[in-house]
Amino acid sequence: MDGYCVGEPGTRWLSTRASGSRPSPARHLGPTTPEKALVVNEQFATTKQDVLEDVMAAVLKASKCSTCAANRTKAASVLGVPST
Repeated sequence: MDGYCVGEPGTRWLSTRASGSRPSPARHLGPTTPEKALVVNEQFATTKQDVLEDVMAAVLKASKCSTCAANRTKAASVLGVPST
């Protein structure tokens, strides 16, 4: 496996290019299953706990911010920029 994406837009991108597959949408696992996950290896979690805590706090803050309709345009402009 070269890469792994949970949720959109990755699953749509893969399905339109026939270059990957989605074993099961999250909604099939349960109604409260999260679409995204923050995953790190054990070494990172134990040796860089302070960094991991900062990243987790930033993700939670961004998640709360993006749920506000007034912030969605800004979030879309940041998240929708293609990587170089």
